[in-house]
Amino acid sequence: MHLIFRACVATAAVVGAGCFSSHPTDADGSDGTHADGVSDGMVPVPGGAVLIGSNTSVCPDDEPLHEVHVDSFEIDRTEVTNAQYRDCVDHGECSPPDSPRSLTRPDYYSDPAFANFPVINVDGDLAERYCEAVGKRLPTEAEWEKAARGGCEIGGDPSTCEPAVDARSRPWGDESPACSRANAFRACVGDTSEVGSFPSDVSPYGAVDMGGNVAEIVNDYFRPDYYSSGENWNPQGPSRESADGCCGASWSGSCRVRKGDNFDGREADPTAVDRLVSCRDPVRPGEILFGLGFRCAR
Repeated sequence: MHLIFRACVATAAVVGAGCFSSHPTDADGSDGTHADGVSDGMVPVPGGAVLIGSNTSVCPDDEPLHEVHVDSFEIDRTEVTNAQYRDCVDHGECSPPDSPRSLTRPDYYSDPAFANFPVINVDGDLAERYCEAVGKRLPTEAEWEKAARGGCEIGGDPSTCEPAVDARSRPWGDESPACSRANAFRACVGDTSEVGSFPSDVSPYGAVDMGGNVAEIVNDYFRPDYYSSGENWNPQGPSRESADGCCGASWSGSCRVRKGDNFDGREADPTAVDRLVSCRDPVRPGEILFGLGFRCAR
């Protein structure tokens, strides 16, 4: 069902920087330092052009397919985990999630068995605070989409974006989701999975779980028409003020954007809602979901 939106004017949003430093443990038990030299469990994403959006998606508000330029950045290899988030809480820099449970696990946040599972039940403000506390920030929508689908250099010619080659619809390519590829249905695991559990759900740059597990909050505020705004150089999304009222007819305030597929979106029919990396949905102020988490960028 489509929501009714108010018209608004897009301007640039500001992303913050942080001050608290932590050293999270990666899903493989290491200290987060990888052979490529990137620390804190992050992977590098080179600057350059990327095709974002879609002309064929069943999701509303992600048209049109268009080319943008994104400067180089780093993004967390995994979604922020319970252990990483709890470390920030223990240092007094973050507030606990609004609920300790997941869909089927009453002690999900506090049980050590789920330490390397994605933290959930945090809204956009709590996610933003965590990223700032560890000296990072939430990724922009354009950064997230580039990290998930890969830029135009992946297809071969970095100077030319060709939709037939560079408009990959998911981290692994264009094949439809399946339980062998990603935790994208309730029938796969029935809840969140440990980060990095699906080797096929990896982006061209090495970021995992961008096609499943939990959807992710990004920095941008939501406007349904933003992909038609014409901003194509390091787009930051509309300002919080200009996005006010774009959550829907019965909601006030400004929504953030959420990106990516998640385990809780549907049962086992990929045609029900085929969630490409281009799909974009509003996250209402204070909204928490069992299938919603985040990762940070720098």
